[in-house]
Amino acid sequence: MKIGKTRYTNIYIDILTIITNALIVVYLYNLDDAKCDCIVDWRYYFLKYISGFLIVWELLILYLTYISPDIFDKYYLLYHKTRYYIFGLYIINYIILYNYIGELNTTQCVCTVKNKPILNEFLYYWRYFPLILIVLLLIVPIAFYVHLAITGKF
Repeated sequence: MKIGKTRYTNIYIDILTIITNALIVVYLYNLDDAKCDCIVDWRYYFLKYISGFLIVWELLILYLTYISPDIFDKYYLLYHKTRYYIFGLYIINYIILYNYIGELNTTQCVCTVKNKPILNEFLYYWRYFPLILIVLLLIVPIAFYVHLAITGKF
């Protein structure tokens, strides 16, 4: 398979992103049950539609990067200009997900906590993953700098 010269993406990260956003959408569709009296506010709709959009975005980027690299190369500047906005959507989506799932677990929403315990547990702990990653990304350079300052060598 021919890969374009502007291959920006790591396929494993893209697939992981698609899977986690799909799990978020499935999790939220459990709240659509008529018997469900859980919190359904703007965060629910925001997460559902933005996660769906991010799935379509990642599928499009995977398609253009790995199957049609010539098209991707042609529109790379457009992609380059929009990727920062998409990254902003990921961050906003994560912050709202962190808040919303925490609140659903605090109120012990039957539709999610009791009916889908494995998915609920996964997303409950998954919401901590980016925080841990950010902390590690901050600690490693600081530790390296301290080691360099103390020893004076790599």
